[in-house]
Formats: sequence, C-alpha cells, structure tokens
Amino acid sequence: MNLGTWSPFAESLALAGWRVVQPNVRGSNVLDPALRPPPPGRYGVDDADDVLAVLRQVATGPVVAGGMSYGGYLAARVARLSPRVRGVFLLGGFLRFTDLGDSGHDGVRAFLRAAGDRLAPDAAPAAVPHFVAHGEEDPRIPAGAVRAHLGELPAGSEWVGIEGEGHGMLTDHAARKVFPRFFAWLDGLG
Repeated sequence: MNLGTWSPFAESLALAGWRVVQPNVRGSNVLDPALRPPPPGRYGVDDADDVLAVLRQVATGPVVAGGMSYGGYLAARVARLSPRVRGVFLLGGFLRFTDLGDSGHDGVRAFLRAAGDRLAPDAAPAAVPHFVAHGEEDPRIPAGAVRAHLGELPAGSEWVGIEGEGHGMLTDHAARKVFPRFFAWLDGLG
C-alpha cells in the first residue's frame, strides 16, 4: 500500500458509505523502510493469510477486496479463500503470477527471479464479480496477459482498458474512465 496514493481513493470509498481497511501486510512496499513489514515466505500465501486475519478481526458486512498492482493480485487471491468476499477489484493488477512472464520491466523480472519458487500456485478466479481496470500501455504487467482471463470471470465482472495509460491510474483521463464505472459496479454488488 502507498498511503499517499490510496488515501484520496479510500476517502472517496468512505464517503460512498464503505468502511475502508488498508492493511500493511507482508510483501507491502510501504515507502518508509521502518514501517515496511518483512517479505512473505511465500508470495500470495503468507500475505493472503495476513489479509484474512484482518478480515476476521474487522469485517462487519459485505467485503469487497481490492488493490493496485500486486495488491490487486492479493485481493483476487483473498476472494478465492474467503466466502465473505462478494467482489474484487484490480487496478493495474494481475490474476496469476504467470501474467508477469512477458513483462519487460526490470523490477518485475528481478522480483520473479528473487521470489523463485516462493510464489503461490496459480488458480482460477474466485466466483465473485471482478472489476479490472488496466492501462493498455502498462510496462510492468502486460494488459493482454490480464485480458486473457476475461472469459473466466463470473457474471457481473467488468474490464476497463485505458488507452495510453501505463501502470496505475495516473491521469485525469484514466480517473474519468475508471472511477465512475467502478462506483457504479460497487453499487451493483448491492
């Protein structure tokens, strides 16, 4: 999580009536090293356990898990593991570690090398609606790799490809294209 990035978004969700919890799980890339937790022993396993523990402690109603980049992957994994999750959103995220295989980004390739065999096994998406927004020019996570899973997503899922956008929702164009549709999707989860 990056509080500078997520705080305005979290405030928007709270204003829409959602309770927002931003756990600082293993594998988080908090900018301040003093606050950064240690890496997980198994990516997608230990940090998913962290999120599940938070859900057990604080969830009081319907849960929608979501995140950006690796956080989106983690949210999708948590949705497969918890029956409390009614929807999942990925902003510039991925559904399987194999989605990263064709990445040309040095940081992603270094992560995959360092993680080695400590990656959770790939699995089918959870049987809950997914909202997936992705920059078509993402240098880290190829949009085509994520788009290839659309046929596996259940009814109520939505894909928003953002022309000219890279990794994240960094422009006004992306925000105008993604967030109205995202909040309408959330409202549809009812």
